[in-house]
Amino acid sequence: MERFDVLDEKGALTGKICTREQAHALGLWHRTAHVWIARFPSLLLLQKRSSTKDSYPGCWDISSAGHLDAGEEPLHGAERELKEELGITAAGSRIRPIGVLRSKRVTMPRGIRFIDREFAHIFLLETDILPMLSLQREEVSEVRWFPAGECLRAASENDPAFCLMEDEVRLVCSSLGSSVHS
Repeated sequence: MERFDVLDEKGALTGKICTREQAHALGLWHRTAHVWIARFPSLLLLQKRSSTKDSYPGCWDISSAGHLDAGEEPLHGAERELKEELGITAAGSRIRPIGVLRSKRVTMPRGIRFIDREFAHIFLLETDILPMLSLQREEVSEVRWFPAGECLRAASENDPAFCLMEDEVRLVCSSLGSSVHS
């Protein structure tokens, strides 16, 4: 059973732990790690979420992302998610932290209220060569390179085929030095 550290509204640990189900049913603040894989000059690798996911099934999403386990450090969580979802082993020195974003969204996937309140630790992995991927089928159905501008447009227009946050895509583009406009 997944267990998460509960945070306060400012992102500080409260000393409490909850299950994944509690976090999303009660809207408890928790931490995630998001890893964006980028290829020069401004391509972003997105994963298509499995159609069986309880949130945003079948939507194009961040290269690799997931909840941090209770007590887990963000960089370790980023490395773990890359390995689990895509089969990529990347040393922490190759994964660059670029920020932490606070977000809250309420959705109704499959008719059930899903409250997502998280502090997302955002990482960037820039690479020209992608190793052979091994997709975790219960999480990811496929991956594809997208121009950063298309990702920004999709996020700013709330394109239902994507589940990207505009602030996060802008942060990634800024970190890449891209002057991408929607």
